[in-house]
Amino acid sequence: MTRIAKPRSFHQTLVIVCEDSHTAPNYLFHLKKQAIDTGCWDYIEISPKPPIETIIPTQQENTHKTKRPKRKFLDIVENDGIDVILENENNEQPVRYVRTVQKALQEGYSEGWAVYDLDGHSGHQRAAEMARETPNLHIAFSSRSIEIWFLLHFEQISDVFSKVHCKTEKGKVLNCNTNNQCIDEECLVGYIRRNTPLANYAKNTDLFSEINPYVRNAITNSEWIRTQYSVESPFYTRNPYSTMDKLVKRLLKWVSVGDNFQLNGFQIEVISTSPTIELQMQNISKGRQVIQKEHFAFEDNTAFEIEMNGNGIIEMDESRRINISVGIKEETKLKYPANNEQNYIWILC
Repeated sequence: MTRIAKPRSFHQTLVIVCEDSHTAPNYLFHLKKQAIDTGCWDYIEISPKPPIETIIPTQQENTHKTKRPKRKFLDIVENDGIDVILENENNEQPVRYVRTVQKALQEGYSEGWAVYDLDGHSGHQRAAEMARETPNLHIAFSSRSIEIWFLLHFEQISDVFSKVHCKTEKGKVLNCNTNNQCIDEECLVGYIRRNTPLANYAKNTDLFSEINPYVRNAITNSEWIRTQYSVESPFYTRNPYSTMDKLVKRLLKWVSVGDNFQLNGFQIEVISTSPTIELQMQNISKGRQVIQKEHFAFEDNTAFEIEMNGNGIIEMDESRRINISVGIKEETKLKYPANNEQNYIWILC
């Protein structure tokens, strides 16, 4: 049985169900804190509860929004949580994580993610099918393990890892590093210790401050890995591989080149971000819409120019190419809509 907090009656609530109880929850805790503090989400629940949360408390509810009447818990159960009891046929890994998210969505969460690794699970195909059939349910998958996501912060890699750790015949994990070489073939953690700044990496270590400055590298490298596979190959057969970047971007409401999404009555595709930011915006609302320069703003207040074919009035079903150009710029983000505190995205530039 899994126990998760009741969703609150907010506009945007997110639940994340993780396979492991330490590494992924602790890492995601920091992103949750950042997302809540900057107003990206109203409420985020991570299950299992991150152990680090008892050391570094976080403000769970978003206090950056305009003050509204005090919200109440949804009347789901009599106590402060949801007891998720899985059916026998859904207890298989990783089906159990997807099913737990399904149940959380049924209880009121607006979006959910299942976070798990390749491991030796037999239920990958069924878990993927369940996720595809469930609106607003997504999978953040890593192969062989979440450590590949950590590695991608530092390098673009295509090496196949058949094991996460080297172990003795009795199953004891060995501390593979520059002094202790791997047995037979290199393990993923041993490679990380020998080839990245994470020389002292340990599974339960809080490494967020060490890797987060390189998160954009990890996003770029994860996107590159996906181009190395045929679109027909199921994601759970790929190694190395990670879609943790998609969860990170979703948590922080970041989008990058190639992303296609709906926002404020538009279908938006990010075509390019360098040297000019190019957006294709199609009006999918039931009336005409207006796009103006004032609807965009850079995080660092960078001055910019905006060009589009035609005027700023976009009729129903009409598409418009938006070009936003700046001078020489450092790494930054463009916000749209600029003045919306509830529903917006950051375009990585």
